[in-house]
Amino acid sequence: MSGLQKTRLAHTALGGRVVLARFGADPNVALETRDAQSEFFQTVVSFAFDGKLPAPGAAAEVSFGGSDEQFVMSIRRLDASAAEEGGPQGSWGDPRMDLLEAQLLAVLAASGVDPTNQSSILHRLASDSDSKAVAAAN
Repeated sequence: MSGLQKTRLAHTALGGRVVLARFGADPNVALETRDAQSEFFQTVVSFAFDGKLPAPGAAAEVSFGGSDEQFVMSIRRLDASAAEEGGPQGSWGDPRMDLLEAQLLAVLAASGVDPTNQSSILHRLASDSDSKAVAAAN
């Protein structure tokens, strides 16, 4: 199996972020991760607007999925001069971690856990949390 087949985008349950993760033999335990949320959404916008920066207020839709799992995502560039509620709280390229995830990382760092194992521990916690949520919903 090539390195690219072991690398994929994932969603962290603890931080609610899109990450690029590399997996080993266990497809549920990330060996390493890095925040990729800004890159992911920049790519979606570039795809939706054919690589061009849209004008303020311009909108586009992206359709994806198949069978009974089809989706349409609407993307609209906000007008910076207009005060819009719910607008972005930061700019692209400014990755921010969820407070809980940042606190967990600090605790892991202070505990002496090897940095190469920290993301695997966080990923395992997130996977366990997701599994419990799915079990509770059923």
